[in-house]
Amino acid sequence: MLTNYKLSEQQEAVIDWVKNGEGSLNLIARAGCGKTSTLMEIAKVIKEPAYMGAFNKAIADEFQAKLKMQGSYHVDGRTIHSAGLAPWKKAYPKVEIDGRKCRGIAKQVVGGLSWDNKLVNALCSAVGYGKQQALGVTRPFTDAQAWQEIIDYYDLRDEIPGAYTTESFIEMAGKVYVRSLDLCDEVIDFDDMLLAPLYHRMPLRKYRWVMVDEAQDTNQARRLILFSMMGEGSRMIAVGDPAQAIYGFAGANSNSMDLIKEALGSQELPLSVTYRCPKAVVVLAQQWVPDITAHESAPEGSVTTIEHTKLWERGMFTPDDVILCRNTRPLVGIAQRLREAGTPCVVEGSNTQGLVALATKWGDNINLDRFLDHLDEYRAKEVAKWTAKGKEEKAESVGDRCDMLSDLAQDLMHHGRKYTRDLVNHIELLFGVNRREGEHILRLCTVHRSKGREWDRVFLIGRNRYMPSMFAHSEWEMEQERNLQYVAVTRAKKELVEVEVPFKSPESKKEWWER
Repeated sequence: MLTNYKLSEQQEAVIDWVKNGEGSLNLIARAGCGKTSTLMEIAKVIKEPAYMGAFNKAIADEFQAKLKMQGSYHVDGRTIHSAGLAPWKKAYPKVEIDGRKCRGIAKQVVGGLSWDNKLVNALCSAVGYGKQQALGVTRPFTDAQAWQEIIDYYDLRDEIPGAYTTESFIEMAGKVYVRSLDLCDEVIDFDDMLLAPLYHRMPLRKYRWVMVDEAQDTNQARRLILFSMMGEGSRMIAVGDPAQAIYGFAGANSNSMDLIKEALGSQELPLSVTYRCPKAVVVLAQQWVPDITAHESAPEGSVTTIEHTKLWERGMFTPDDVILCRNTRPLVGIAQRLREAGTPCVVEGSNTQGLVALATKWGDNINLDRFLDHLDEYRAKEVAKWTAKGKEEKAESVGDRCDMLSDLAQDLMHHGRKYTRDLVNHIELLFGVNRREGEHILRLCTVHRSKGREWDRVFLIGRNRYMPSMFAHSEWEMEQERNLQYVAVTRAKKELVEVEVPFKSPESKKEWWER
């Protein structure tokens, strides 16, 4: 990001709206287009009490430091969770914060000393997602359909032990949920920081200005907290990029900015001049987002294409590079081959807990031959189920995850490993579960995981093969795929290297990274 630049005409238009406009605003900020700088300029010109909401603590700390440096003490920069926590702690000063709160409750619901660890983990996941969707505020927490939607959306069926039906799981999740709500005056967890003040209708501090970053990734609970901070005459500035709405992280709605606009009657203004991406990358990105343009001082940069065979050349990568792919399975195959060649690397961006849960679904330490039989049967059943429901994206996700575990298990068997415990250990190694904090190492991650990040050089694997997904058919699915490609290419600050990979032939039993 450039640090010394004159405000663009678009940024000046935003400041003019703040000074002379009225109502609320959706600020459509494309990738790397100076949204943080624009927010700081807004903070300089407003004089009334204001809130600047960040998606996580790291960004909130960055906001607060910049606000303090420029003397904007009237602007409160912090996370949305912090905004919900403050009044709750004022009302209940002795309340404790315990991230394992739901785990303890789930153990009690499951049954004393005989509790099933996998079941407890699955219940905690479901209850957490329920809180993020503000069940009990928007829909009754007794609504079985709401819980079924959570299970389906987040693929939690993989995490529910086979001995339990979906109906019994939903019943237990409801019990955990209500007990958690009842204990909020004594102990809260991260999700309760939003849910508790909403559920108990606790008044939040009102601001004349409510600003929020990454608005396209807000979930129901986050949006309700933001709205609760608005009083008579308050104005909201929701900053985000609908074209970067690529996943339901924390229950985010893909149309979050539209929901905000609909609720507040917001106007729209653009920030489409990118200070991150070089001109060559911007030209490529314009096929999905035509209005993004490069800043006049941006370097030319480069977009090049190489064959997949070039990946294995010695010295191809540095620890400062990143390898991106839409799907996790190819990344795991690449990581295994790079490790065997002596290149340290780690895979990011997968639900490791979910992979371990599926790897041990039929036993904590069974023979891998037996595991593969179970896995094949499970894959066929789940893919058929989701395809019949018209949810091809879910079918693809299940298939990709099962194929990846099958690849890993067969590779371990080839090297003399025999049990699912070996598979779990290998998953934890590849995904860096026990990696040293701050370790400087080559990273491989999904496009979903890359959002909000940037690197000088990005290797994008198999856009020709994996993007768009062959399972995407409806318009909203294809829009999601377009967004993924846009996000992927705009991670590059200097160089984008597209790696073309071959399609697997029906006769071949090996994927390209195994050859």
